[in-house]
Amino acid sequence: MKKYSPISNLLIDQDKNISNAIRLINKNGEGACFVLSKSKFKAVITDGDIRSLILKKTPLDTPLFKVFKNKKSFALDYKVKDLTILKKLSKKIKIIPLIDKKTKKVIDYATLDRVNKIKIYDQQFCGNELKYITESVKSGWISSAGKYVNLFEENFGKFINSKYCLATCNGTAGLQLALKAAGIQPNDEIIVPNISFVATINSVINIGAKPVIVDVCEDSYNISIKSILNSITKKTKAIIIVHLYGQPCDLDKIKKICKKNDLLLIQDCAEAIGSKYKNKNISEFGDISVFSFFGNKTITTGEGGMLVTNKRSYFQLANSLRDHGMSKSRKYWHDQIGYNFRMTNIQAAIGLAQLENAKKIIKKKIFIAKLYKKYLKKIQTNLKTKIIIPLEKKNFTNTFWLYNIRILGINEIQRDKLIENLKTYSIEIRNFFYPFSKMPIYKKFLRKIINLKISEKIYKNGICLPSSPFLKETQIKYIVDSLKTELKKLD
Repeated sequence: MKKYSPISNLLIDQDKNISNAIRLINKNGEGACFVLSKSKFKAVITDGDIRSLILKKTPLDTPLFKVFKNKKSFALDYKVKDLTILKKLSKKIKIIPLIDKKTKKVIDYATLDRVNKIKIYDQQFCGNELKYITESVKSGWISSAGKYVNLFEENFGKFINSKYCLATCNGTAGLQLALKAAGIQPNDEIIVPNISFVATINSVINIGAKPVIVDVCEDSYNISIKSILNSITKKTKAIIIVHLYGQPCDLDKIKKICKKNDLLLIQDCAEAIGSKYKNKNISEFGDISVFSFFGNKTITTGEGGMLVTNKRSYFQLANSLRDHGMSKSRKYWHDQIGYNFRMTNIQAAIGLAQLENAKKIIKKKIFIAKLYKKYLKKIQTNLKTKIIIPLEKKNFTNTFWLYNIRILGINEIQRDKLIENLKTYSIEIRNFFYPFSKMPIYKKFLRKIINLKISEKIYKNGICLPSSPFLKETQIKYIVDSLKTELKKLD
């Protein structure tokens, strides 16, 4: 992390000369210094200004007041909000002195690095996290034993209406346990969507099964029903569906396919805590579902996951495998080869506290999505470029883990440039997940007869906007206005 220079290392009196200014700029590392006249702000000198003087062969012992007496420099009151500062910072204005308007004294300075960035996701711990962590530490139970693991599992089960919940060290481990508990064998074929985080496909590969990569829908970005039907063979044993970015899949149609073809339905719900289909939690529709509590998820334990199922046999086997395959009735006797996929008591303590506020967080995220929709519609009328906002369908409750849009008419290069340009506004934007079919490590799992044209199309112009539940409306408006400014350059 960059170490910022104290304000004292940026201040120089106008009686000092150019040589003094060069030394000060080299010392502070900020590429500029602020000229003072009787302790009051006078001007900003940048390293670019110094280069111009050197090219003009201006003597380095020339006093600064002679060189910059007519220079007009921009400053802001030190009490202004970060968003006001962000609007003023640009490729031309990279540093702004923050002054007391009454005394004209320099109080601080602003650069993009120093102003609060609008991150893609930001967590705030506003509940009992510290209290429960402290209790966990004081109890001495900080690893996988302790009351919070059981409490978290029990309360999560109530939250999503599931009989059995098993806390894991992360969501990826949960997916791997789900496949093993469901009886998936090496060389069994498992259908997976082409767009998801790689944990979905890696969990299949890591147990020796064969992923069958299929296409997604152009409107929801979730797994395509047509593509599933075209990919089922005698070797197909299961489908892993992903509720991408919080958008539920068409569960009735998928369940019907699974029933007709005797296939297991495993759900990757990593991005969809709280998402519902026909007013039911999405996890109620699968044989086994897995959630993630990574640091940027709707609720978090830092790292962590949860396997949920209503089938006792799946739960019992997964429970044993999670704990090295150890017998539940005979300590240190192992019935099978398992894993160490356990969650710690400290992680579970955080998770329990987060879960207590989950409904509020989800409500906020849905409200934030409404604000994005409102402001994106406003800017759309002034743009030639068409923005596609997330699909909203009756009986589908999207929790908008990451608010995603597609920008029609731009290509992958333009998308990447847009993301880079928005960094200059101190806004973190992400592209869609890359399709598995585009990554060389998954090429051997592709089938020529399976068309992947939709997933290979939508990732090129898809971006995810900052989606923290703690975003303010002013920030959302700033993000959308900044997006508009950059998109106009592409029109």
